[in-house]
Amino acid sequence: QNDQSAIRMQKVNMSGLVGQAITIDRISPERSSGFPQMVHYKDHLYFAWTSNTENENSIISKKIKL
Repeated sequence: QNDQSAIRMQKVNMSGLVGQAITIDRISPERSSGFPQMVHYKDHLYFAWTSNTENENSIISKKIKL
């Protein structure tokens, strides 16, 4: 199956002003990819998720500066 989903983020400030949505990465829509996790630490957001390919599973992570 070639369907893809995406991990996306969008900034919203304290007054409700919404920023542009950005794609962190494309992921499999399959349940086996798990649920992406996000942590805010200092001035970064850290994302982690499971990547499933035909032969292996791995953990992928991305860091986004705020």
